[in-house]
Amino acid sequence: MIPQTPTHPLRKITMPRRFDRPLPMLRQAAIVMLTLLGAAASAPAQDAPSPAAANANADHGITLSAAREALAALEERADLDDALRQQLTEIYQRTLATIELAIQQEQRALQSEQQRQAVPSEREAIDRDLAQGFEGTITVPDGASLEAIRQLRDQAEAAVNDATDRLAQVTRDQASRAERRASIPNETAAAQGRLEEVEDQLSAAPPADQNPELTNALRAEALATRRLQLAILDANRAELANYDARAELLPLRRQRANRRLNARNDQLQLWEATLTQAEAVEGQREADEARRLAAEATPAVRAIAERNLELIVLRTGEDGLASRLAERRAQYERLEAGLRRVAAQYERDRQRVEAATGTGLTDARLRTQRMELTDPRELRGHLRRLRGELAVTQRELADLEYERSNFAPIGQQIDAVVAEQQWGPDDPATARLRRELGGLLAEQRSQFDALIEAYREYNDQLLRMQDRLEPLILLTTRYIEFIDERILWIRSMDGVGLQEPARITRTVGDLISASGWASFTGELWRDVQRRPYAPSAVLLAVSLGLYWRARFIVRLKAIAEQTSSLATDKIGLSTRALLITLFHASVWPVALWLGAWWLNTMPEPGLIARALGAGALGAAPLLLTTRVVQQLVRDQGLAEAHFRWRPQTRSLLRRHVRWFELTAVPIIFVMGAAEWEALQAGADPLARVAFVLLMVTIAGLSARLLRPGKGIAEAVVSRHRGEWVERAEYIWYPASIIAPLALALIALLGFFYTGLQFESRILATVQLLIGVIVAQGIVQRGLLIARRRLAMEEARRRREAQGEIAEKTGSLSAEGGSIKIEEPKLDLVSIDSQARQLLRTGVTITVVIGLWLVWARMLPALGMLERVEVWPNFGNIRETAVSVPEAAEILGPQLARDVLGAAPAPRPTFNGSATPPPFSTTAEPFAREDMARLAGADPPTPDGAITLINIIGFIIFALVAYVLARNAPGLLEITLLQRLPMTPSGRYAVVTLTRYVIAVVGVVIAFSAIGIGWSQVQWLVAAITLGIGFGLQEIVANFISGIIILIERPIRVGDTVTVDGVSGNVTRIRMRATTVTDWDRKELIIPNKTFITANVINWTLSDPILRVVVPVGVAYGSDTVAAESILLRVANEHACVLKDPAPSVVFSEFGDSALTFNLRVFIPNISEIIRVRHELHRAIDDAFREAKIEIAFPQRDIHIRSISGPLTLQRAERKPDPTADLAQSSPEPGENEHKA
Repeated sequence: MIPQTPTHPLRKITMPRRFDRPLPMLRQAAIVMLTLLGAAASAPAQDAPSPAAANANADHGITLSAAREALAALEERADLDDALRQQLTEIYQRTLATIELAIQQEQRALQSEQQRQAVPSEREAIDRDLAQGFEGTITVPDGASLEAIRQLRDQAEAAVNDATDRLAQVTRDQASRAERRASIPNETAAAQGRLEEVEDQLSAAPPADQNPELTNALRAEALATRRLQLAILDANRAELANYDARAELLPLRRQRANRRLNARNDQLQLWEATLTQAEAVEGQREADEARRLAAEATPAVRAIAERNLELIVLRTGEDGLASRLAERRAQYERLEAGLRRVAAQYERDRQRVEAATGTGLTDARLRTQRMELTDPRELRGHLRRLRGELAVTQRELADLEYERSNFAPIGQQIDAVVAEQQWGPDDPATARLRRELGGLLAEQRSQFDALIEAYREYNDQLLRMQDRLEPLILLTTRYIEFIDERILWIRSMDGVGLQEPARITRTVGDLISASGWASFTGELWRDVQRRPYAPSAVLLAVSLGLYWRARFIVRLKAIAEQTSSLATDKIGLSTRALLITLFHASVWPVALWLGAWWLNTMPEPGLIARALGAGALGAAPLLLTTRVVQQLVRDQGLAEAHFRWRPQTRSLLRRHVRWFELTAVPIIFVMGAAEWEALQAGADPLARVAFVLLMVTIAGLSARLLRPGKGIAEAVVSRHRGEWVERAEYIWYPASIIAPLALALIALLGFFYTGLQFESRILATVQLLIGVIVAQGIVQRGLLIARRRLAMEEARRRREAQGEIAEKTGSLSAEGGSIKIEEPKLDLVSIDSQARQLLRTGVTITVVIGLWLVWARMLPALGMLERVEVWPNFGNIRETAVSVPEAAEILGPQLARDVLGAAPAPRPTFNGSATPPPFSTTAEPFAREDMARLAGADPPTPDGAITLINIIGFIIFALVAYVLARNAPGLLEITLLQRLPMTPSGRYAVVTLTRYVIAVVGVVIAFSAIGIGWSQVQWLVAAITLGIGFGLQEIVANFISGIIILIERPIRVGDTVTVDGVSGNVTRIRMRATTVTDWDRKELIIPNKTFITANVINWTLSDPILRVVVPVGVAYGSDTVAAESILLRVANEHACVLKDPAPSVVFSEFGDSALTFNLRVFIPNISEIIRVRHELHRAIDDAFREAKIEIAFPQRDIHIRSISGPLTLQRAERKPDPTADLAQSSPEPGENEHKA
């Protein structure tokens, strides 16, 4: 690295023009100058001599001691002012720091030179070590004890660690050497430029008015800087010379380190095996001795001896802890080796991809590595089992430690056992028992300790395995993601060129060569003789399939006839028809699969056998798909007799799928055979030609089947005329033709493997859709049959009820005695709407899950679209600092040193660094070399940039939000809300708020996908808020009022309300307004704000019960008690009048011409008010008429006093009332009557 030299603007420093004491200062300057210039001859030993130092000293250089003396002399000066003293002190301090840096560079140059001169001796030592080799064997000393073998094993383990550290040091030296080689040119250029500046400063004359002492100090600093730059140049030259001289040593050092490590590992494994064997022998000896003691033990001590034997077997038995520990050690070694291998492969591929160019990168190696990597799911299964075993081990260890802690002192246990025998203290048997117990209990204590120690070691070994397995899972997962992100963007072969015909001819020659087929015929005949069951199984399966196929066709027609009658139709017929269809369609595909199995399982299959087997395996899925479609649309098949498909659709599928099968199946067979001949997918020119023909064939099939107005999708489009389905037809129809042609084009450009991956997943998607369509048809037919059966049962019950009534009344006529049940029309539209909604939901979920399973493997590749910038620079493929994590970053510093021998290095930023970016020019989008860049290192997304993946994410999130906002609330109501104790209005509020929430969240997520978050739009929100305050306040007020209505629910859907004199039922509550339908079925659109700010009567808010007041006037002189009784009786006899609260009658007033009574009754809801009022009026009139009570009518007597003579009366014609028609449409009486 370049030392940071203290610098200052030499040419800009000038001294004051006047000095207070010029003569003393000149004398001091002369002393300092003489000291500095004469110090070269008397430099102390601490200034290490070097060529650079010699040059500097020869040319008026400056030493460290001279600078220190000059700085000390300044401190003794009393004639200097404070400002000048401070300035000179800072200059000499910088000079001292510069000289120290120069000495360090001189020492670095000397060290590099010494290392260069030592290269021959190191080369001899390495050659001698490599020639002698490293001993990988061991010698076990005679009579070595188990403890001695353990110590030797520990020494071998320490030797392995030492060898690992040496290899890591070699790796670090190699990495450091590469980094230094990249940075030295820049350091040299910077030092050379700085040296030229210093030379110019030294050669320039100082300003005339500058203080001489300051001039000398500045010159001393310039001399120190020159010394430093010369030392840097000299050290860099020596370092480069040392690297050149030691270039051949690096691979030799690595080779020696690897051999040493391998030998030490071999020795460790031998010592591990020796230790395991010795432990087994020792354990067997201990077990035999324990068995002997247990057999010979007296009854009093037999339990202790048997417990000792149990402890020994737990530790050293055949399935004991020692053997399990040895097995786990071996697994740990394999795990460690696997982690090293995966880390090394990942690092190599990462570096190779980062350094790749447009012509130097293929996907063969990545695909090979992808297939060799262990599935992370399998590794996670190992980790779960390991953690389970670890938990069991720790629990058993805790139990042993608890038992050991409760182990009583030996003497106390002996006394307890002896006391149970009831022997005398002087009895010889007592002494013998004490000795026997003492030995067994001491042995048991030692066995407890040994077993606990073994359990701890086993627990530690499991923890070490876990510490290796977890990073292996992480690294493997990242490695797979790394490969999957790039493999589709890397060419699997060269583009089409002039050499293509020759390569195709060579492949065809290999496949049709006479010698190859002769060899294949011989291999086939020998395999028939050796394994006659294989061809016999193939022939038997094909024969049975052809035999039963003819019988099943007859059965399929019989089933179709049964479905035409309601008496015999049932869902089981459709299920049997489906099974027959699948069997009929799978005969020849199964024959291909069996043939491929036969060829691939031959003991020594040749090229032709392998190619034919691969071709059969590739053609079988497509053949099965086409055969299933053809059998579905056959006459009297599932599509006609069960699903009721249109004849045009069935005819179109029969006609075009047949020629597609005859064309595409042979093509894909040739493609599979040629791919095997090439030994890797996506690399054979003949297979590429076949793939292009297949894609052209698929494009032709799409053009025929999906043609707007005449294709198979016309039935769906016709049900959605004018909707987005019809409009989108002119998008997906061209896309269905362009997509396969685009795959053919990218295959011709060299991305053949990418085309194969898309082709296989498109075929899987088509198979998924066919399966979903068939399953949906079966379920729909089952729902239709169930609904039809329920309708017939209801009709049968009605007929039986009518028959019973006719028998009782005798009024059933001969004509009416037979009730005909009409068969309902077989139409899927008759299925219940909720069942169909649930079915559509299930189909949607199935398709989404199926598409995820089919395309999930390719989703990581979409991450490369992050490199294609759309805004602000459209099409720019960004190449900045790489972001692919190194293996050391994934594993961590400590584990990286153990596995890779290097800790993660800091990632360069290329800002002033010696290493430039791998690409320095911006290419046009999707140029030839850009595809390799897409597969290269991952650049981070710059702030504010929008990439292609952002646009795709925005579109996907927006579409998902739209679909969810439209359908999820309805699904929520069907599946959940209708099952809860909620009113319809409550469900409506929940559904509406759910739709709002989904829409808002979807918009936020969609815009976040393109980087438009709150921080980016808060200024826009502020501006919109200001605009709302002026121009949109009514809209916002209505929107907020609508939310308040949905949450607070002062009105609900279905409520009867009166607003500004208008009464009606609430039918809809929208974002801006609420719809109220009045009694004339007119829909009134009322802004939501009105319901919050105006007076609103809700007749059904908390209690739907309503009181109705019926005024009745009887003539003067009538019996008021009888009138009251009649009114109460009429009210109580009415069916809609509630008993609680009970009706009441009030004698309200003496009117002008009548006695006024008010009948007050309560009805259950307002919808009954008109009918109840009408029926009460009629019943009261009938009851009063029957009781001879007169209902008074208005009567007025006119007394004329001003006219004395006779008065003549004449009837006048009545003029028509112009408001009569308007009065007829006025609200009914009582409609706006308030509750009491």
